[in-house]
Amino acid sequence: MNLDLPPDIKLGAVLDNLLESIEPTSLTGLADLTGPTRIIGLLPQENKVWLIDFPRKSKSDPNQMEYYVGSPRCAPLSDLVDALNGKLIYKLNLTTTSLTDDQRRSYCGGRALKSLEKDFKRRDKRYEVLRPLLQPAGEGTPLRSALEMLRDTSLPKQIRKRAKACGRSPATLYCWLNRYWALGSKASALESGFGRCGNPGHPKAQQAKLGRGTRLFNAGRIKSRGYALDKGGGKDAHEDLNSDKQKLAFFYRLIKHDVSRRDAYLMACSTYWAEHEIQPDGSKKVSMLPKWERPTFGQFIRWGKILNDDRTVTEILLGVRKFSQRFDARGGSVQDVAAVVGQRGVFDATSTDVFLTSFISRLKKLPAMTRSLIKDVGSTLIVGLNCSWEPPSPNTAMKTILHAASSKVEFCRRFGIIITEDEWPAILHRTYTADHGEMKGHAIDAASTQFGFGLNYPPTMRGDLKGDIESQHHTDHKMLDEKAPGNTAGGTHTKRGEEHAAQRALWNYYEYMRELIWHILEYNNQEVPDFQPLAMLRENPEIRPTRLNIFNWLRTRLSAEISCDVDELRAFMLPDHKAIIRKNGVYLTAKVHGREQILPRMRFTSPALMATNLLSEVRRRKEVLHVLIKLDEADLTVAWLPTKSGMIKLNCAVRDSEWRRVTLADWVSIQEELQLDVDLAAGTDEQFAADKALRRQSTTHQAKGELAKEMDALDAKPSKKSFRDGLRGNLAEEMKRLRNAEKSADTAGFAPEGAEPDGQPQSEPVSDRQEKSAASRAMEMANEEEFQ
Repeated sequence: MNLDLPPDIKLGAVLDNLLESIEPTSLTGLADLTGPTRIIGLLPQENKVWLIDFPRKSKSDPNQMEYYVGSPRCAPLSDLVDALNGKLIYKLNLTTTSLTDDQRRSYCGGRALKSLEKDFKRRDKRYEVLRPLLQPAGEGTPLRSALEMLRDTSLPKQIRKRAKACGRSPATLYCWLNRYWALGSKASALESGFGRCGNPGHPKAQQAKLGRGTRLFNAGRIKSRGYALDKGGGKDAHEDLNSDKQKLAFFYRLIKHDVSRRDAYLMACSTYWAEHEIQPDGSKKVSMLPKWERPTFGQFIRWGKILNDDRTVTEILLGVRKFSQRFDARGGSVQDVAAVVGQRGVFDATSTDVFLTSFISRLKKLPAMTRSLIKDVGSTLIVGLNCSWEPPSPNTAMKTILHAASSKVEFCRRFGIIITEDEWPAILHRTYTADHGEMKGHAIDAASTQFGFGLNYPPTMRGDLKGDIESQHHTDHKMLDEKAPGNTAGGTHTKRGEEHAAQRALWNYYEYMRELIWHILEYNNQEVPDFQPLAMLRENPEIRPTRLNIFNWLRTRLSAEISCDVDELRAFMLPDHKAIIRKNGVYLTAKVHGREQILPRMRFTSPALMATNLLSEVRRRKEVLHVLIKLDEADLTVAWLPTKSGMIKLNCAVRDSEWRRVTLADWVSIQEELQLDVDLAAGTDEQFAADKALRRQSTTHQAKGELAKEMDALDAKPSKKSFRDGLRGNLAEEMKRLRNAEKSADTAGFAPEGAEPDGQPQSEPVSDRQEKSAASRAMEMANEEEFQ
């Protein structure tokens, strides 16, 4: 039979090709070609082709693949050629990359590696079962091809004989053999595929309790093998918030130092797997179900760990950060990296763990602040401080560097502490060591380039490279924060029923900062003989080996600090704030109740500002200028205005001694309270203004009426000029009348001519006048005029 075969199948190269049906209903011999199919045998002379299906998706669940593969079948080769020529099916050359067992092991670890090893053992056992069928002549001989085995009429007998010898059913061997052929005649095709069981990430629903039976069940004392989690709930039962697994996972999260694993398990069982009975006295009695009718402790630990991101109990108790730390000692010290003063400074920030009160009211509570410190590594002296409610950021880090490089005399004077320059030195270090946090950012990089200091970031999990500043936080908490009212008792969260730390808060920002400064000054004056250089002890044994004295002694001999203009550094590092320039100075603006507005009393000016002629320009143009000024929110006495010629220092125009204690947040809060008071009093003010307007309108209408009566009594209407003539004579006559009225002893006050002593005209009865209010009289007059 001379068949016109395409070149790619003439030589039998169609083996291991994937054929997918496009229009199977148009084929005759290939009508059952409904999915990916492999050609495992080709007989051109007999016009036959052997096909076998690839593993198909499950009909009940499209997300799963069936492990079972159907048997091979024979179809006319001519139909296959016609389908290829008619483009009813298409051919793909499979290119597969097989990994060796060792390569696959290298990608696994822990439980996954153990599972993989078990699968390798199952695969090898199955292959050994099929080996006598694939190599009848024994090991070392070529494997029989699928076509050779299919043409062997004794193959069914061989399979039954091999199944009996191995203790397997013939159906199992057929399943393995078909899968072996369908997946390219490779031993890896015999793997179980348990990793894909139930779809990745979806465990199989439990119809019975997994694991071994209990002793009571094995002894026949109870009929239940145990409690099956979410029996019949389907593969997604563990994702349901009301499922048994999620209930166990919720109580697993309650494990902490005062709640053990066993207690959390018993709490779960007492809640969901128990009978609740109300006693006559109103109390509730909880009776847990028998052990075989509720989850076991092992199920609680297993599913609690799995559904909580595989976190162990130890990780829950320690926390993510502390659990991930490495506790091995590296045998070094922070002081090993610095031999001179100013060579290296170490930076870090932490919470103060102390709730404060507002400056304007002790009833108004404020959260804990963030405290940033800079220490000199060589002498362990604290040289820089920033403590505020601003969240940790490169801006707070720059403020701390600025404080370290600036004089602290004015800073301490703000809080009522008088010191000299030598009692708290200023220094800009050559290099700063910090973690991967506040010291990273564009502003920090720009400052390091501008002023010449370097930045050093220790590797992750290497807190020991800045262990001095980490230990300093513990010291500050113990010596200051835990002694202050309103502390959080070591940074712990408030438990249910406990008093919140904010209720105990008493100190305000000014009082806390004063104590913090005293604490730092005391720390800097502590004696540390271990850090004292021997040369210092030899030159003058009388000097106390305090941190401050060691710093000052080293600074005069061994110093690597950077010299800089502190004003330029301050202006560069302070944050920007919106402001406007008026003809009398610079006014700060801020958002009050969400609206940008000018803050009262926040006016800045200086001789340098006047010399720029900006104020004169504003007055000439009659419009304000919108600018950005540099300002420290904790110090409202000084600001900086960037200009083309440099930074201009501005002083606040407020002459109030208490102003140095107020922060920007305090002043904005005060303005918000004042505006709320104004809003509350708006109704009263409007009522007063309405009464005033109506009273004046009533007087005006009454005067108009009297003027009209006088003009009606005249024979001729006076001219407009007559109203302007005789003003001096009228004034003299009026003054004479006033003097006569003052001399009259029986007159309490001035009364117009033709009026009663109370000043009302005689034409209106007193009783009628008292019954009508000023508002009613004004409305009557307005209605009369409108009607006329």
